[in-house]
Amino acid sequence: MSDGPEVSTSGTLSAPFRSWFCTSAAKGQATAQELVRGLFRTSAAFILTRCHPVAILNPMKATPADIDSICLSLPEVELGTSWGDRPTYKVPRGPKGKGFLLYRAPGKTAIDPVGGEAFSDLLVIQVADEAAKLTLVQDPQSPFFTIDHFNGYNAVLVQQSRLGEIEREQLVEIITEAWAAKAPAGLVREYFAKRT
Repeated sequence: MSDGPEVSTSGTLSAPFRSWFCTSAAKGQATAQELVRGLFRTSAAFILTRCHPVAILNPMKATPADIDSICLSLPEVELGTSWGDRPTYKVPRGPKGKGFLLYRAPGKTAIDPVGGEAFSDLLVIQVADEAAKLTLVQDPQSPFFTIDHFNGYNAVLVQQSRLGEIEREQLVEIITEAWAAKAPAGLVREYFAKRT
């Protein structure tokens, strides 16, 4: 599938894009990742054409405090536990929930190459696929990385102390894509259809 038609720079959904987005979401013809990309392309057009120049030049940086508000703003999310006792945001609520963001315990498989100690503030964030993972970890400016322990697993790691290296909106996009990768397909379609 394609990412859909180009959006207008007016900051609103152009008629062809709106039609593609709504139809694809309703019929399940677009993947969750394609819907997320389309939504954020529209948001970017709005920001670039409608926001105050100071907001564009000085975007809000992400903070560890943003994690909870972003995760809990998504439908059917609850904070539970997984991997033993690790705090984990899951979707949907209840016993069938799947984790999409986890606070990882320090361990011998994730050692800080500078200090030689286990990272103490790691997040594990799901990604849609290997391509999405590589996009995040291969960018030398990105705080996201992976370890051998995660080979073949669609997730990235990031230190909470490095979240300030990215914009809050980028963190929103990454967490929303993580949520979409684990949420039931019908919930994903419904969520993105309501946002148009």
